[in-house]
Amino acid sequence: ITNLVPSLDALVVARAFSSEARPFLLLVEEASQAERLYDDLARLLDEEHLALFSEGAHASLIKRERNLRAQTAEATAQLLEAIDRLSRATEPIVTIADAESLATKLPLKQKFAGESLPIIAGVEAGFERVIKWLESHHFERKQFVETAGDFAVRGGIVDVFPFTETLPLRIEFFGDMIESMRSFDAVSQRSTGARTELVLVPNVLTESAENLGEATLLDYLAPATVLITIEPERVRAVLEAEAIPLDILDGLNTFTRFAVTAFPAS
Repeated sequence: ITNLVPSLDALVVARAFSSEARPFLLLVEEASQAERLYDDLARLLDEEHLALFSEGAHASLIKRERNLRAQTAEATAQLLEAIDRLSRATEPIVTIADAESLATKLPLKQKFAGESLPIIAGVEAGFERVIKWLESHHFERKQFVETAGDFAVRGGIVDVFPFTETLPLRIEFFGDMIESMRSFDAVSQRSTGARTELVLVPNVLTESAENLGEATLLDYLAPATVLITIEPERVRAVLEAEAIPLDILDGLNTFTRFAVTAFPAS
């Protein structure tokens, strides 16, 4: 497909996604393009059908932050939300990724899903069990929760700010039974609504390289995924510039593929 200028690409993708009812992967050159495409698509599709998988779009320093164990909460939350959405998707979604993020190492899809902790109101979850799970999955214990990845304990109450939620949640226990769950504003501490269930997602992005596994984004995609590469030559150039083996592109050959350029080849 040629002569498709920026912003018009989002319109074409949204139309195709709505009519085909298949998962899509949009592969672009740089993080800024991934973010722009996500924003454009969010105006055309429900955000529940979108996943932005781009390290650079969330934080350009994530790799260094991993080594320092000092990731920004926003960067971690956005990436984990994308991974979680892909691992639990029951309906087609559109994933937007930049070239460099194809090489991001992830745990196996089944392992990631298995490490998540379902929380259901009225069900016995184990007070100490929940706290130990949070501690062992890289949540940080604080006096008050402020950002994604924080949790606090007061009496029989656990406040937690999940990586995949926009607000923290207050989980009230009666012994080991979850009596109630409510989302609340971290600043005012006022409740914003009751919740009956929640899935806590582990922060796998703090794992060392040897523990992350050999999975990549491609392992999280459904076989029926439609791949749209925007400016494929530029995508390839980025991989070469970042010393990422080009054979990573071989994994794309299993999908239905289209290439999009702004101008036809000369």
